[in-house]
Amino acid sequence: MTPAHRRGVRIRQRRSLRAGVRACLASAAVVLAAGCGTAPEEVMTWQQFVDVYVGLRTAELRAADAVITEAKRDSVLAAHGVTEEDLLDFAERYGDNVTFMEGVWTAVENRMVELSSRPDSVG
Repeated sequence: MTPAHRRGVRIRQRRSLRAGVRACLASAAVVLAAGCGTAPEEVMTWQQFVDVYVGLRTAELRAADAVITEAKRDSVLAAHGVTEEDLLDFAERYGDNVTFMEGVWTAVENRMVELSSRPDSVG
């Protein structure tokens, strides 16, 4: 593979990743719009959220049909010591803070780009 071809592949991977992140942002907005009640006093940190989200996204990308199974999702959540409810609580608590969430999604995107550039990457 030529250097130019590798650059082109990396650019396409980054564009694909950005599109995925945008889709995830849209999903988060739907979750937030559907949420009700008050946010709990304690929720996970943004670093924990990024770790879990990247773990879920990586598992999804590694799946044969790019769809994470419920069992695999539960496995990733358990490995991080969180539940689906914890993720929803985080989204409910911080979702309306656009600046904060932009930073969170930038961290997710940066981590995914970093992972995709490794030899054992998902992309």
